[in-house]
Amino acid sequence: MVNNKATEKEFEDYVTYLGGEISRLSDYVALYQRLEELKADHLEEMNFAPFFFGVTIDALFSVIVLWIDKLFDEKGQRGLFNFLAFVEKNIDLFRVAELQRRQNYPDGHWMLDRDAVTIESVEVDRQKLRQCPARKAISLRRNKFHAHFDKKYFFNRAALDQEAPISWEELTEAVKLTQETVNKYSSHHDGSATEFMALNCDDVNGVLKAIREWRQFRLQELESALDED
Repeated sequence: MVNNKATEKEFEDYVTYLGGEISRLSDYVALYQRLEELKADHLEEMNFAPFFFGVTIDALFSVIVLWIDKLFDEKGQRGLFNFLAFVEKNIDLFRVAELQRRQNYPDGHWMLDRDAVTIESVEVDRQKLRQCPARKAISLRRNKFHAHFDKKYFFNRAALDQEAPISWEELTEAVKLTQETVNKYSSHHDGSATEFMALNCDDVNGVLKAIREWRQFRLQELESALDED
């Protein structure tokens, strides 16, 4: 119902907490991708601590599978589908006139030049979630291995990679879709949007650089000691 402050607060809380989980997923995917990319030029440094880097990469992939599946779970008590159901149920909150009232925008303000939120437009967004390319493979991985052990894949993990492959492009698209879905309705509500960025992802570059420099220093020490002998 329009002007229902409790419902407005509930939506704002939903955006805050769902946005936080999307931010986690964005960070997980960004770091996972960065570590995989760094293998090409920093494999020796990673092999200096293979247990740490190996376990970290494996754990990141597992949590990515679980987080995407939770966010895209159509029957989940929370997540993107439930979020759209909330929007649909309270669709009057997202009328352009309500945005103008909340932000006190003057008539003709550029933020008011937008398509209306309708039952039909919400359904279009729901279909986009259903058609996300990574969703099917992620669901299979979650149900058959990462959350529950299926006998077939337990004894043949390679079969999982063959039957449920996931590309970087698909992972990136899934993350982007989660961000766009929440930001779209947040913008319709009060004009705000969250910029989901893994700001400190380059930290790992510094760690590997430090390992490389330390290895070079130790190698020079060893060469000097051999020359003295």
